[in-house]
Amino acid sequence: RAMDLTVRGAEGLPQKAYLSIRAGDVRKQVQYRPGECFRFDNKSAPRFFVVDVFEKVSSAQVSLAELAALGETGSSVQLPGRNGLPITLDMTVKVRDQQAGFDPKKIRPPRHQVAMEAQTYLETHSVQKILQGLVQQLLTCQPKDPVSFMSKYIQESAALGGEVATTLPSLAVLNPTDEESDNEGAKRQWASRRGMGADE
Repeated sequence: RAMDLTVRGAEGLPQKAYLSIRAGDVRKQVQYRPGECFRFDNKSAPRFFVVDVFEKVSSAQVSLAELAALGETGSSVQLPGRNGLPITLDMTVKVRDQQAGFDPKKIRPPRHQVAMEAQTYLETHSVQKILQGLVQQLLTCQPKDPVSFMSKYIQESAALGGEVATTLPSLAVLNPTDEESDNEGAKRQWASRRGMGADE
């Protein structure tokens, strides 16, 4: 049930005082102005509400850009206090885009952090070194079935504990001259069969 609470006037308030009204778990706070309306959209109207009056003690203008540039290091912000005693606040700020359904746990890490984590992963598991060796062997051997070749190469590397497989006897590929010799032998064997020769 929605509730609108209006402060029509006040007496005895300090200059530039702030009013805070809490209804249930919701708190609204603004600098006092006659006719100020506090709107609450509670599911059910509370039986009581709490009114607090705050007096302004000090103020200072802080550069958001400079403070954000300091990141987690942050900075100390000093304000003049009462009786000449300064007020020091240790502050940090993070600037983010306002999005619906914002969840702090789902904040994307910076790109450089993602790149560093990816590089660390590749180096830890020797992935980049294995892939470089794979491409080198693939271009050197130029197998007819590159997919099977790559699969066997990775299996060989896994058997070596992630090391690059430099010698791959199980992946030997016929040279063009060897392949031609095998084709000629097959032709001679076919021609030697009865009834298959050119003279018959």
